[in-house]
Amino acid sequence: MENASSHIDGLRRQIRRQDRKQQARMHEVMELIRQQLKDQATRQLQSHIQAEIRRELIAQVKEEVLVQIREHLPVTLEEQARESKGQLIEVKHALMNSEARRANSNLRTDNSTDQLGVVLKPDGTRSDVYPHNLHSLFAYSDEMLIVLLKDHELVASEAREKNLNRFKAHVNTPCCITV
Repeated sequence: MENASSHIDGLRRQIRRQDRKQQARMHEVMELIRQQLKDQATRQLQSHIQAEIRRELIAQVKEEVLVQIREHLPVTLEEQARESKGQLIEVKHALMNSEARRANSNLRTDNSTDQLGVVLKPDGTRSDVYPHNLHSLFAYSDEMLIVLLKDHELVASEAREKNLNRFKAHVNTPCCITV
């Protein structure tokens, strides 16, 4: 029995050693897993943090570039293009008015049915009451003549003849009516 008892004690010691080895091995595996999880989390967080830093830097650089551009170029290219477009339209209207006035300078009162060249209003549009020719201009009522003068931002007078002469001078017809 002693033999059996010592054999059992030996087996118990062997099992305890085996348990300690197994526990040590499990502890090593758990530490390895913990370290791998920690490393993986660190890598993921690091790439996320770097992406956030990159986004923030890009936003700050864009803002700073806009500030610098505004300081060095106070008028944006879009504004310059819009202004240039507006100036181009004004020049086009001025050219059209100049050509109309040149054509009107050749009109004579003896042929009052010749078509008047259209002189545009200051806003670049044609007046709704713009006369077709001198004959229709002379047939305008005083009220309609005043509307025509206001459309062209001309000062109206109480005398019809002055109003006719003012408009004719504006559109460059050579003949005048004496008051």
